[in-house]
Amino acid sequence: MITMPPYLPEIDVYPMLPPLDRWIFSKLSLYNALLQPIWPVGTWVPAGDYCLRPVVNIGGMAGGGFKKISLTEERNILHKPYGYCLTPWTDELRHWRLYLEDECIEVQRTVRIEGDFEIMEQNGERRELPQILRGISRYMLVESLGDTIIDVSPRHMNEEMNDLVVADYREFVPDYEPPDYACYGFRPYMRRLQRDGWTYLEEVEND
Repeated sequence: MITMPPYLPEIDVYPMLPPLDRWIFSKLSLYNALLQPIWPVGTWVPAGDYCLRPVVNIGGMAGGGFKKISLTEERNILHKPYGYCLTPWTDELRHWRLYLEDECIEVQRTVRIEGDFEIMEQNGERRELPQILRGISRYMLVESLGDTIIDVSPRHMNEEMNDLVVADYREFVPDYEPPDYACYGFRPYMRRLQRDGWTYLEEVEND
């Protein structure tokens, strides 16, 4: 289990993580390990609503690489870019679960949308870290929509500094100060459309 500064964006975390553990940044590897459905572009996909996303997106969801598409019949969407994949669409509430030494210490969840930003509260069900994700990093962040895990990173959310985690890391680096910037503070965290409720993805035509 590695110990690295807990409040770093993925672009900095990735090269610090041992190569054998970098698979958690791949949606294809992550979803298969968690036994969640996923279809790489180029495979036949059943009819339904899907999230089209890059298999690896170190820049985070703020990069806009997440789209909603609807398939009216089973299709092989070869016109979409290779290196992307489809996962089942869901409108469920988003949760961020923060883990310290594989133990869930905090849950933040979206309660409503105001403009381009999600309003969150520290309220939600604490869950055990899936066995396949244990032992990788002292600090882990697991993002989910309902029961579906959509992202994992060996860090915590640096938008919401956690005094417990900062104090914990200072046992290793006494003079540690968390960064004074927000991980995605230079732009709205995600682009959203509010149609019949809300969604955190941009809808596109199934062309």
